[in-house]
Amino acid sequence: MAIKELFDYELFHFNDFSFRVGSIILSISVIIINVFIVKIISRLILKRFKTKAAEYGHRVALVQLIKYVLWTLAIVLSLQTLGLNLTFLIASSAALLVGLGLGMQIIFKDFLSGIILLVEGSIKVDDIVEINEQVLKVKKISLRTSEVMTRDDNIFIIPNHKFTEENVINWTYNASPTRFFIDVGGGLFIRS
Repeated sequence: MAIKELFDYELFHFNDFSFRVGSIILSISVIIINVFIVKIISRLILKRFKTKAAEYGHRVALVQLIKYVLWTLAIVLSLQTLGLNLTFLIASSAALLVGLGLGMQIIFKDFLSGIILLVEGSIKVDDIVEINEQVLKVKKISLRTSEVMTRDDNIFIIPNHKFTEENVINWTYNASPTRFFIDVGGGLFIRS
């Protein structure tokens, strides 16, 4: 009976909302369970399916999308276990969200571009790309930014909208060999 009383113990009460010990424990449990689920799924996809024909870049993109979906669901579920009414929060913050949306258009553009990159797969991890006459290797694709490495081993963080709005050459997109034209002292040298 003491455990039930501990779980039902009310920490504070505000209007119709009551904050109880049991709801806090349940909310933290949802987050912890989600951490384990994300790790297990990531390992399964990245290591277990190595022998399959799927490329590494596609597997990384799939893991990223699954992580974002699982974390969104876990946060929503965790807030609901605390007793927060999410529809009320969303409705009451609509004007604030419109104002933020107008002020943060580039960030939203980066998020949308990140989703497109992860779903479409035209640029993947370990691809060699050329942007603004600079050859880069893609190291990580996140929702808002991507990490790329130069030939000098410098890491650049590029907003994702650069990949979707600018001309990008993906040198590793097709499986056939690529031919480069290099101008050497006025002559032309062709290397396949």
